[in-house]
Amino acid sequence: MLKFDMYWVTHTVNPGEVIIFGGESPDGPWNEVWKPFYQVHTKAIIPESRRGQDLWKYYSDSTDLAVTTLSRGWPYYKLEVHAILPDESGGFKITGIYFTVAGDPIGALRINSTVITNVGLQIGFTATEGTSYSMEYCDSLSGGVWQAFADVPAGVARSVTVTASLVIGHAQRFYRIVLHASP
Repeated sequence: MLKFDMYWVTHTVNPGEVIIFGGESPDGPWNEVWKPFYQVHTKAIIPESRRGQDLWKYYSDSTDLAVTTLSRGWPYYKLEVHAILPDESGGFKITGIYFTVAGDPIGALRINSTVITNVGLQIGFTATEGTSYSMEYCDSLSGGVWQAFADVPAGVARSVTVTASLVIGHAQRFYRIVLHASP
């Protein structure tokens, strides 16, 4: 059984979607198993106050907890978030992702925040006690090589923030968090 929930805000997006894949190894090949989130917003709203921060009450939303039962489980899962911005008003911000596999001995992975700053992309998540993590990136999902850029050692349950440097000249970059159960 898979469970998914996400907190998000958008101005215009066409579409914003989350796709979950299953695979036999951490490097794939990957099989699409579930699409728990799909949204389209093409009409920009200008709040009466004309203050950007007031857009949250129009566009901010929490998905309902989505649950599905698969006909078969996979030893590895990956989650992809895609957003196509239809115009210069477009934007899509994720402020929290919750994804778990029922019966998973490692536990749930909850991404609490993703923020782009002048330093880079900051990814915040909750580390589970006794689990270590590797942060990896890849420039292409078709034949690209995943490269580690940070490791988070096993320890007590805690909030962790890892920063990935932004690279000028890359139109896209994909990130993943690899969980490692402690022996």
